[in-house]
Amino acid sequence: MRTINSANYFLATKVTFAVVHECCTMSHEDLDEVWHDLMSRGFEHTVSPKGSGSEYLVDEKNGIVYRKADHWGRCASCNWKLGAVNQGAYAIAKASFADFEDIMTPGMAYMLKKQNLYK
Repeated sequence: MRTINSANYFLATKVTFAVVHECCTMSHEDLDEVWHDLMSRGFEHTVSPKGSGSEYLVDEKNGIVYRKADHWGRCASCNWKLGAVNQGAYAIAKASFADFEDIMTPGMAYMLKKQNLYK
């Protein structure tokens, strides 16, 4: 079983993200402003390389991943749900590394190794 951290949270994991903010309660512009405020805290920022538009901030000190996206559920090799909200909601949500579950199977590991995503 892998220890989930900033180097592998995006590979074959399962987690339910807790909603921080979502568009049902604020405009897209206001949600983006909240995201920019989080970015200004110096967290590591990543944009999904697959072109999905998802963005991530990693707070290494507290072991938290923030995600801004409009799609939840099956995401590449992961199953990332959004707690208590429409799974298609545009939202900012967070999850602790400790909450991520490793769902790597031998078949997934083989495919991810072929893509140079997993060692």
